[in-house]
Amino acid sequence: MRRVASLLLLLVPLVLPVTLLANTFSGLASVAEDGSLRLRQRSVRLWGIYLPRTAEDCLAHTRPPRCGPRAALLLEQRIAGFVRCVERGRAEDGTLLATCHTDYSAFDEGVDLAAWLLQQGWAVARPEAPFEYQALERIARRNGLGLWGAPFAVQP
Repeated sequence: MRRVASLLLLLVPLVLPVTLLANTFSGLASVAEDGSLRLRQRSVRLWGIYLPRTAEDCLAHTRPPRCGPRAALLLEQRIAGFVRCVERGRAEDGTLLATCHTDYSAFDEGVDLAAWLLQQGWAVARPEAPFEYQALERIARRNGLGLWGAPFAVQP
């Protein structure tokens, strides 16, 4: 019995990372107009946040100019291509929900894109989001950032 328990204690650290990695995927990402990511033929929405629809805005410095809701445009500029995501579940419509990071390395998990959008004031934390997301939204609201102070009209 002791041998089995000892063997299990040795195997758990080896098996756990494999199960965590099974839900992790990365690659070149593009941003859809609704703020969802297209990554490895998957549509991925950022877990824990909601992106309200805003009036169209354009990035005139890109060729061709890219137009869309402000949050989606800012997200596209922030990711600069590559992201790593960890699956968190599925939305009611079947869309994959994930926590995604950019600027990551072997030594740094990078920038949490949902948290970054909340800090900029262009997202709303969902009720099930962690406390940190709720706090970031409150700070952005208090400081009048993004949706909470910009002259852009929010559409229903």
